[in-house]
Amino acid sequence: MNALELRGTPRRRTRPIRRFPLLAIAIFGLAGPLGAAAAEPAVAGEDDAAGLDDTLSLTAYNVKADRIEDFGLRVESARYPFSSQLTTLTTVWFAKFAPQIIAVVPNTAAAKAGLQPGDRILKSEGRSTVGGPFSRNIFDKLQKKKWEEVASGKATVTWTLEIETPVTKFVRTVKLTVPTPPPHWGASVWRMPGGRSQSTVREPGPLAERSRAVLDNGIWTLLPWPMSGVVVGDVLPTSESTATGFAWHVGREREGWHQILVTQFGGHTQVFLEASSPSTGRRIYLTSPSGVLEKAWRWTRQANIALMKAKTAEVAAKVGEISAEEARVGFESELDLWTTKVAKVSARWPMELKPGYDANAIFAVLAAKEGTPLTAAPARPFAEKFPGLPPATEAERALFTDAYAKLGTDPDQWAYTETSHGVEDKRVLVKRVDPSKPEAERCVLFSVDGQPPTTADVQRWREDGGDQTKPLGEIPPFVSIVDLKELRVFKDEAAAVVFELRMRSDNADFPAEKFQAHFRVNKSSRGFENIAVKLREAFRVAGVVNILDAGLELRFQTFDPALAPQPVFLNMGGGVRVLLVKFSRSCEATRTDFKRVVPFEEAAAAK
Repeated sequence: MNALELRGTPRRRTRPIRRFPLLAIAIFGLAGPLGAAAAEPAVAGEDDAAGLDDTLSLTAYNVKADRIEDFGLRVESARYPFSSQLTTLTTVWFAKFAPQIIAVVPNTAAAKAGLQPGDRILKSEGRSTVGGPFSRNIFDKLQKKKWEEVASGKATVTWTLEIETPVTKFVRTVKLTVPTPPPHWGASVWRMPGGRSQSTVREPGPLAERSRAVLDNGIWTLLPWPMSGVVVGDVLPTSESTATGFAWHVGREREGWHQILVTQFGGHTQVFLEASSPSTGRRIYLTSPSGVLEKAWRWTRQANIALMKAKTAEVAAKVGEISAEEARVGFESELDLWTTKVAKVSARWPMELKPGYDANAIFAVLAAKEGTPLTAAPARPFAEKFPGLPPATEAERALFTDAYAKLGTDPDQWAYTETSHGVEDKRVLVKRVDPSKPEAERCVLFSVDGQPPTTADVQRWREDGGDQTKPLGEIPPFVSIVDLKELRVFKDEAAAVVFELRMRSDNADFPAEKFQAHFRVNKSSRGFENIAVKLREAFRVAGVVNILDAGLELRFQTFDPALAPQPVFLNMGGGVRVLLVKFSRSCEATRTDFKRVVPFEEAAAAK
């Protein structure tokens, strides 16, 4: 099976809570049990923002008879119901959120069920998806289970959703069914999306034909910032902000991608060209079929924060805007790409890069001609004691690098028993994970609060993703939490070295210097023994929120010197006081009874 990854319009609205990495993890309990669905460890140099992108990757499967396809919807968390902007940590804590559809992929179950960008999902298979800042996790896990059902070869997969249209507040129930009747998303021969009539672009210019192709074939998308403000004339979000356009992109987001988004809102055609890469950041250019540059924005995290603080549409419209002179090189490169380097070169997709052209070449040109690439916000100051620690030597850096490279590896070599409780669900769950078993039998729930699980317990456990195994649970990529380049030696012991790393933050409101991160590396096994992040001292946020405690601890054990150490204990938690009310949350998981096994796939291949 060959997979082609396609991504829709990224929604990079940075809500205040989103850039509080440890608070989000330790206090508000983003993490579930150690074995829940999670991000894999990232390597230094990756786009750190990638893990925060609200866009979900959907894969178009290239298989015979086109039997497998996507459900075809992409979501992000949205305030529900809308009332005001989320300006403080307190308002985020008490707000309700619901998954909002931001894109509908053509010729999919979502498109044929009549789902639209802007619709809110209130229930999934009868289960409410409206909740706190991290209620989105419930929907994500249910969605993942649906994708797995499709990929497993199940003849028919259905998904029942309760949907609210934001403008009318009308609530309806829809059922998505895969596979759908043809035409299919991902078919070997592309056909115009069903129900979409051929568009007309009256304005002449070099982008006229390309704009028409995007309107005819593109992914139906809710307009993101700052595009929605330009189109509807009010960039401040409202419950009726449902202006949409059609988008297509080429390239890969983490390496460098180019997107064209076209809308005919208000009777005239507007075209947004976007270029985004780790080296040059994100640039958005407003033009029309004429190819004349009208406005340009440099989109950074600082701009996102400033946008959220904007009090009027006039102020918000200026956030991130740059002069035409500064944007000229990038805009002309994008214009050249979409007018000369993209064409229908196969029957499969309406727009592809011409053979032999490297989409990343543009970013090298931009970096060379425009000077210093975009950088993150200025780093927070060091903790008082951190600069006094000795920097790691080359040998010590090599020791840390070896340990870091082993994070999350060899999990399929071990069967184990896991005992855990989550943040919201305080029940004690015991499960056995055995990679030597077939996928359907690999993870078995043994008990709930010391009692054999009921059928309802097992069903709820599966819906919450409890039968999914990941090496490090929901620990985010460490590169997003600590600065791997700032490596200091906290303690040099006989058998181990304890490294201290500086906490990262590009949010001026998050005091990263008040946290301490220690990584203990065994000198013999050259693997981690313990990772601990803890609060140095209490601090206050937004005037009324007092952070009393926050941190995480992850312990490892080496069972076979030839294999990587395995995580055996995880604890995440924290406490805050809001005015006179104290909140505390935590989750914990312990793994025991490790047994060396041969992975099922490996054993099957050997037969």
